[in-house]
Amino acid sequence: MRVKFGIAAVAAVALVSGCGDSTAVESESERPVMFEPCDDIPDEAIAELGFDPATADRGVAGVDQWGWGICKWSGETHNIAISYAERSLESLRDTGNNTDIRHVGEPTPEAHTWRRLGEEEFICEVTWPNGTGAGQLTVYKRPGADGERMTENICDAAVGYAIALGDLLPRG
Repeated sequence: MRVKFGIAAVAAVALVSGCGDSTAVESESERPVMFEPCDDIPDEAIAELGFDPATADRGVAGVDQWGWGICKWSGETHNIAISYAERSLESLRDTGNNTDIRHVGEPTPEAHTWRRLGEEEFICEVTWPNGTGAGQLTVYKRPGADGERMTENICDAAVGYAIALGDLLPRG
């Protein structure tokens, strides 16, 4: 009986709170994102890149971020995150936390890579414009001995994964 009452109370509060004020702001969890990597990229494509689809982690530490679609997967020596932001490439690039910014022209002609200040050897992002937002693929070296076994240049790896995923990534 208590469970039924609780469900009814929640439904009533939701119904009442949705009425009246037409200027109500959407909550973070209600805001739609054009691209959700955990949902929109097939597990097979992630496995082909060498990452474990079962390790998919949505958002940041499992929490969705407003205006972003983010998913991370683990690999043996490094991890990747694929995201879509409702922000411009320029706003992502020009944060003051990025260094070694380079135009790479892949996976789109306007794509750039950069490294995070203070973590240049461990994190590299390839980012490209997509409509009013930007797509991004980030490679994170795993800490310790696992990450030390990654022999490929971290930015080359990021660009290579973005190219390999091709049309599965948001572009346009």
